[in-house]
Amino acid sequence: MALVKFGNGLVQMSGSIAGTVFARNKYGNYARARTKPVNTNSTSQQAIRNAISSVVGQWLSTLTQTMRDNWITYAGSVAAKNRLGESINLSGFNHFVRSNSFRVYAGLDVVTAGPSVFALPDKDGLFAITLDTGAQKISVAFDDTADWCSEDGAVMAIYASGPQSRSRKFFGGPYRLIGTILGDSASPPASPVLFDPPSEFAGNHKVYAQARISRADGRLSGIFRTDSEAPMNYCLSGTMTPDFKGTYDVTAYYNDKLYLTLNGGTQVIWWDGIDSWICSTALGILDAGYWKRTNVAVAGTYTHQGTATGDPVLAEGSCA
Repeated sequence: MALVKFGNGLVQMSGSIAGTVFARNKYGNYARARTKPVNTNSTSQQAIRNAISSVVGQWLSTLTQTMRDNWITYAGSVAAKNRLGESINLSGFNHFVRSNSFRVYAGLDVVTAGPSVFALPDKDGLFAITLDTGAQKISVAFDDTADWCSEDGAVMAIYASGPQSRSRKFFGGPYRLIGTILGDSASPPASPVLFDPPSEFAGNHKVYAQARISRADGRLSGIFRTDSEAPMNYCLSGTMTPDFKGTYDVTAYYNDKLYLTLNGGTQVIWWDGIDSWICSTALGILDAGYWKRTNVAVAGTYTHQGTATGDPVLAEGSCA
């Protein structure tokens, strides 16, 4: 069903009429042919459906009328946005299912008592991701001074896309849950946190991410998003003997991780299959002198081994 806003002609439209879908992105309004999505009944889809079904069942049979009334009062005091960006009020049932299906899917307990704070949680203005091509990790940065970080029962859930073309400017989904960051009053989480991507990406790819915050009282924030391009090369700089400095390009796989090759040279940076990155003359070769970084992230400081000297630093991007 489409939502239509009238003014001097049509001002905005969102939804579908017959075989046409009307929507808006940051470039303006657009229309496209309607397509019926394929129901693959994936593991992720089943988990989401089960979470919603479980929460609906609790509203009907577990909550007392007082609890339902608390959610109804919360819903009447908190405005949401529809697809046209207009303020609306959801029902108490909608808010209960919205808040708690998210928590169940993230592996947390259902909050049955309605929130007493009548405001949605703030979005994280520092939310950002960095892609480590070699290690195949997504580094998630966030505001670790925010209130939810020191609150038991609070959580930020992070979702990411599969690899997309660098030329792509908009992504509407699907996103996959890649992990959660739990609030903790005794030991709050520190930014950044590393996660595995939903699928492998290479240096010519971009990844989109989105997140939401759930407070311990069940209040759920709006969605906030970001994206990042995977680095195609890295710069090794600093003092080192022998001199292996220069731009290293993402090349291919070795020991199930992407390795880097010196542009114009034969030196490589590769994963040893255990716990460290190695900078040496060839894959699988530990020279009389080489460099080692015991960390899942490929970028950072490399420590000299054997006859090698100096501790160079590998950073994203080509050398100037």
